[in-house]
Amino acid sequence: MTSIRNQLESAVGVGERFRVALEERDGEFVAAHPLESSPLPIVVGEKLPAELDAKAEAAAVPIEVTVEITDRVRDGRVVGRVVEWEEGRDVREEQFRI
Repeated sequence: MTSIRNQLESAVGVGERFRVALEERDGEFVAAHPLESSPLPIVVGEKLPAELDAKAEAAAVPIEVTVEITDRVRDGRVVGRVVEWEEGRDVREEQFRI
C-alpha cells in the first residue's frame, strides 16, 4: 500500500536535484518547482553561503542555483538545499574552506 507521504515525496522529487531560479520574497529565497507533478513551490531551508548571499542581495533578477529537494515542508513549500551555483561551483567546497 502506498501512503500519502510516499506519493507526495514522489510528486515533489525528494532526493532529486534541480536547477532553479531563486527569488527573494519576504526574506526567504523561493523558486517555482520544475516538476509539473509538484503541488508545492521550493523554499531554501538554510542560510545561503556568504558569497551567494551577497550575490543574491545585489541581483535585481533571480539567481540560478541547483537545489536538492528534502523531505521537509515549511509554510506550504517544499524545502530545498542549495548544492551548486555559478557554473557548477559545489557548495561543499565553500563549507570546508578555511
